[in-house]
Amino acid sequence: MTYSLLGVGYHNFAELNLAAENVRKGQDCIPYVRGKAYLAAREGSKAAGEFQKIIDHHSMGLNPVGALAHLGLARAFALQADAVKAKTAYQDFLNLWKDADPDIPILKEAKVEYAKLRSRNTI
Repeated sequence: MTYSLLGVGYHNFAELNLAAENVRKGQDCIPYVRGKAYLAAREGSKAAGEFQKIIDHHSMGLNPVGALAHLGLARAFALQADAVKAKTAYQDFLNLWKDADPDIPILKEAKVEYAKLRSRNTI
């Protein structure tokens, strides 16, 4: 049986509990929500700063918000038209989720966004 929290699949209940505890503590939720708000406002630089805080200051471990921060960072860099940094952040996110269920909507979206970015910057 697979368990899910914030779109991330866990293979056993112990992993899920640890991830849920990290989310309950709110370790990364405030900068994550702020980053998402900046993305919605199309303020890429401010969004990138919030997502980078999560990546820099918290162990990734089993925290789903930490993994999603890489996707937020990729989207922030894309808003800033920084294709090189956006590609790297998308690759980081996709690598973290390489074993995830391929039908998770946010993973599908990230793959499509990454493919579009790569096709726009290919000669």
